[in-house]
Amino acid sequence: PGTVASVAWIYFARLHKFEKDKRYTWYTFDGWTLNRVTVSLESEKEDVWTELGFYKCYKLKLLRERSEAIAPQGALSGLFIEPAREINVPEYELATAWISDDDQHLPVRFVVKTGIGDFDLLLSGVDKK
Repeated sequence: PGTVASVAWIYFARLHKFEKDKRYTWYTFDGWTLNRVTVSLESEKEDVWTELGFYKCYKLKLLRERSEAIAPQGALSGLFIEPAREINVPEYELATAWISDDDQHLPVRFVVKTGIGDFDLLLSGVDKK
């Protein structure tokens, strides 16, 4: 999808059909850092409990590589190319995400690895619009 905002990737992931043993890569930008995010399908059916009940989910593994963008040299052709960048932090495991395997593809659970521990985010409500 080109480069997306740091949180917007979850909307792309909700619309995407992931296949086992394939890696999917896109870039995010948070205003300071250009990140290459690589996602792979870890499992296709996993029950995840929330306050709202159990959800059948597929489990995604997210890897991140932090870098700084380098201004491109020369004319741009309009085709998507890998951005010119200087890698600051090599690829590492960033998070695990569970997306519901239903028509809504809800982000049910998200575990983010940090330097001080893991943050475990769990779906607590769904707007019915």
